[in-house]
Amino acid sequence: MKFKPTVVLYGSVMQPLKEGQKAHYCQNGLWRSTGKIRRVLEQNDEYVKFETDTVCGPMSRFSTS
Repeated sequence: MKFKPTVVLYGSVMQPLKEGQKAHYCQNGLWRSTGKIRRVLEQNDEYVKFETDTVCGPMSRFSTS
């Protein structure tokens, strides 16, 4: 049986999330992105759960100032 890797990240996510697009989130002052979203499992004001095609992909860093 093949298990899917689970990654738990803490940060602010730009919502709403849509299937086929990447999720963008801010963690420790840096903007990052995930792989393309396959399925959104749960989404509310406190947290979001979703599946991606890859575990995590780097995003170019940029400053918000």
